Amino acid sequence: METIDIYSKGEYPSNVLSNFYPNEFTFDGVICGSMEGFLQSLKYKSIKKQQKICLLSGKEAKKKGKYKFLWKLTGIFISKAKKFSVKVKTIKTLF
Repeated sequence: METIDIYSKGEYPSNVLSNFYPNEFTFDGVICGSMEGFLQSLKYKSIKKQQKICLLSGKEAKKKGKYKFLWKLTGIFISKAKKFSVKVKTIKTLF
């Protein structure tokens, strides 16, 4: 089995699998510039802030969620003012 590096600045086609790569998509009616932008937006309660961050990609998106770490303790994310959660035990094993 071959291992591929999905580094966003790596070689095509594996680089497009990175959450930092600017693969635009729409989720719940909101345009997202990348998976990273979407993931970082979930750390905010404000719908306007979420929509703004969703448009970002790469390091710019990652910076927006850098100090929003409370979700690691609570397991709660927010999407368009609706809360959803994951098991905290699962999160702790990932970090």
